[in-house]
Amino acid sequence: MSNMDFSPPGRGSGGAGGFKKMVAGGGVALMVILFIAVTWAAVEIYKKTSMPAAAGLVEWRAVSEGISEAREKGKPVLFDFTAEWCPPCQAMEHNVFSDEKVAQVMNESFVPVRVMDRVREEGANPAPVQDAQQKYQIDGFPTLLAASPEGQEYARLVGYHPKSQVSAWLDVVLSAHKKSPRGSAPR
Repeated sequence: MSNMDFSPPGRGSGGAGGFKKMVAGGGVALMVILFIAVTWAAVEIYKKTSMPAAAGLVEWRAVSEGISEAREKGKPVLFDFTAEWCPPCQAMEHNVFSDEKVAQVMNESFVPVRVMDRVREEGANPAPVQDAQQKYQIDGFPTLLAASPEGQEYARLVGYHPKSQVSAWLDVVLSAHKKSPRGSAPR
């Protein structure tokens, strides 16, 4: 039983005969071309699904400006803790924040604040970004965090979520904000 032949019938001994014929007949070149084509297609699909939307529909504010505006208008703050190097963050930008209905709710009912982490790019964050990350104990991106105009956290959504989930979450946060006395965070 030590001399077992696993090659197809009529092909001789050794299972490598087909491989040798493929190599000799230019099959490797075909395999390389196929590999390159599949890789190129995958990269193009990734680019299309992970690139930021053209002109963003959400009117993001800087941290200090957004907090002041929220207090002035009595609107909840919607923080987007994000980073340029973060693929799920880019997917949120492309698939969620580019949706007209989601952007409309964010712009009309909240004060949207973009908190862009710059540690990888610049070695440190500007003080307002660092302060916001520490205050809300942000340890991953993307993180959407809703807070009262006074800065008390209402709720957070960590990681990538499709627009249907983000939209439903925004509705729950708005409902809670409307029911709570100003300045108290719903739980």
